[in-house]
Parts: sequence; structure tokens; C-alpha cells
Amino acid sequence: MMIDNLEKLIFAFEDQVFSISRDKVETWYGSTESLASLRDAKTWKTEVQSRLQDAEYVSDYVEKLVEQQEAL
Repeated sequence: MMIDNLEKLIFAFEDQVFSISRDKVETWYGSTESLASLRDAKTWKTEVQSRLQDAEYVSDYVEKLVEQQEAL
């Protein structure tokens, strides 16, 4: 879950960098779920955690939200 004032997560590995921005995550969950609502354990489990079992959902999420670039 993203922290309230966090705008972007950056994961830097030796050969690649991945990032995900808050605005894309907010758009992904749309108006039905605000990021703040995901603090609730039950909501987190149904809206996020349980969906991780669906390979198509995960693939779509990564394709649309995760930016990838080569490390410097």
C-alpha cells in the first residue's frame, strides 16, 4: 500500500529500474476504491491481495502501471 505522501516507488536493481506512480495506482482502482480505503484489512484482501492469484490481472497491472528502464 502506498504511503499518503508517496508519489512514486522506484525499485532499482543492477540491470533495470522499475517504478510505479501513485496517480496510476489511483486511476487503476478508480472511483470505487480510494487508496485510503485500502488501509482496511478486509478491503485490502478483497481488492488487492486476492486478485494476485489471477495471472491475467497481475500481467495487466504490470503492463499498465509499472514503468521499466535500464539501470545507469
